[in-house]
Amino acid sequence: MISKEEFTVIHTLKNRGYSIRAIARAVGLDRRTVAKRLKETDLKAYKKVIYKSKLDPYKEYITNRVEQALPDKIPSTVIFEEIKKYGYDGKIRIIQTYIKSLQLATTPKEEVMRFETKPGYQAQVDWTIIRSGKNPIYGFVMVLGFSRMAFVYFTDNMRQETWQECHIKAFEYFGGVPQTLLYDNLKSVVIQRDKYGKNQHGFNNDFLEFAKDNFIPKLCKVYRAKTKGKVERFNLYLKY
Repeated sequence: MISKEEFTVIHTLKNRGYSIRAIARAVGLDRRTVAKRLKETDLKAYKKVIYKSKLDPYKEYITNRVEQALPDKIPSTVIFEEIKKYGYDGKIRIIQTYIKSLQLATTPKEEVMRFETKPGYQAQVDWTIIRSGKNPIYGFVMVLGFSRMAFVYFTDNMRQETWQECHIKAFEYFGGVPQTLLYDNLKSVVIQRDKYGKNQHGFNNDFLEFAKDNFIPKLCKVYRAKTKGKVERFNLYLKY
């Protein structure tokens, strides 16, 4: 099943004269999939095939047993022995998979807070790789937090001097400098997180000198790329 975005890109590239082979390479899909979707004017919904399982008659029983045991976990071997008495003749692996799906469904998900900023307060910055290999293409991306206005500049390297030049070009394009700029763990920005204590990071000296008296560099939390979700979403859009 392909996404609506992929379906749109496929037809857009076809209208621009791309071959099926070129489209398949650009979007990372099989040529037969591309050819099939080009024959469609609208994205057809995928009809999910539901297969019957030997476990189906016992799922309600298993669900009740798992819920009763919360917050503890009940071993799959115990469930296996119990439902065998009621006629189950399948494998224990099916039971383990089903119990795992129930446990995942009952595990509380981390709440994601939507963070909005005032005009001119923050921008999110990142590198994105457009093409790797011998002749790479990198995209420098800066997205304003309030308006989502974006600036992109393509380069063939990610050196510190290029990194700083891209910042200047972005500031000129936006007509000003945001108060704070949010980054991931880029070597162009930070050498070591928490080097001098919690949230006291060891920034790249060259970059810190560049930022001095211009803006405040900040790092998003470790393993929390969603903190700079605006630039991450734009990077995905840019690659498409």
